[in-house]
Amino acid sequence: MMMRRHRPIQQRESALHTHIWEALQTLLPSDCLAWSVENNNLGPIRGKSHVARGCIAGVPDLHILYRGRLLLIELKIPTGRLTPKQQEFLANARHCGAPTAVCRSLEDVVAFLKEQGVRLKGAL
Repeated sequence: MMMRRHRPIQQRESALHTHIWEALQTLLPSDCLAWSVENNNLGPIRGKSHVARGCIAGVPDLHILYRGRLLLIELKIPTGRLTPKQQEFLANARHCGAPTAVCRSLEDVVAFLKEQGVRLKGAL
């Protein structure tokens, strides 16, 4: 019996992130501004420098600004789990009125955007 090797979770999440980002380039309307946030563990020296500048752990992967509303999306593979810092950030963002979602597929992202009233340019 041959054992199948799985790519590390970070690589699989990166592939999911890229797939979703590419699709959003054609789906999002022109009155929508989207960006991705890179929030890797930088090690103790660079990490301290980033914290001193206001960078915080747990910031979601995708930010979408649509008609004055900031929508926050954390991307996870189907078996991925939120870190405590991610849970805390999302809870604080919801408390401040920002719609948030944890999405595990492009279909999840599209459903969340539609729930938030984003008029997409196309369909899956």
